[in-house]
Amino acid sequence: AIIRIPGGRSLVIDAKVSLNDYQDGFNADDDDVRELAMTRHTASMKNHVEGLSRKAYWDQFDDAPDYVIMFVPGEHFLAAALEHEPALWDLAFEKRVLLATPTNLVAIARTVASVWRQEGLAREAKQIGALGKEMYDRIAVAAGHLKSVGSGLSSAVNNYNKFVGSFERNVMSTGRKFAELNIETGKRELEDVPLVEALPRYSSEVEQELITSPEPSGED
Repeated sequence: AIIRIPGGRSLVIDAKVSLNDYQDGFNADDDDVRELAMTRHTASMKNHVEGLSRKAYWDQFDDAPDYVIMFVPGEHFLAAALEHEPALWDLAFEKRVLLATPTNLVAIARTVASVWRQEGLAREAKQIGALGKEMYDRIAVAAGHLKSVGSGLSSAVNNYNKFVGSFERNVMSTGRKFAELNIETGKRELEDVPLVEALPRYSSEVEQELITSPEPSGED
């Protein structure tokens, strides 16, 4: 079996274990027969470790880790072998074989699943960070455009009001003098041209900038 782990690596699990000698020893009535059977059981486990080491799974997969898991389908099978040869665990480790029973294999699988979840969360967090940066940059660009539009509107309103003032002083005043002299004019009366007071709303920083900026000079 192959368990995929983050980073593009794989965890290889081999589950071929001979348990005939263990069964013979377990069912034996004679202690010597039982001891001999358990010795053979331990030797069988060692031979399987040697076989897995020679298979070199780490060379068969480009993305395989440095170890292969040798699954033993029962805690008591491994315990019996370790009881006869306590160095079996270290021997297997030196040959890049990890001994695993159902208990610690499930623990390994749960750990890998947890790592995958963390990998997913990290990937999503990275995407959220990238989207946040992109949104921030776009908001900054849009705010710059809005500020330019607002400045243009403010300038247009100021120029309009200046023109209205000039029109009132230089044109409308002359028109009213015609009426005062009883000269025949059109049916429509000259109406006042109001100033425009509505200005675009800025943030407090922009408003402060407009207040402190000198007004552009203009002539009638």
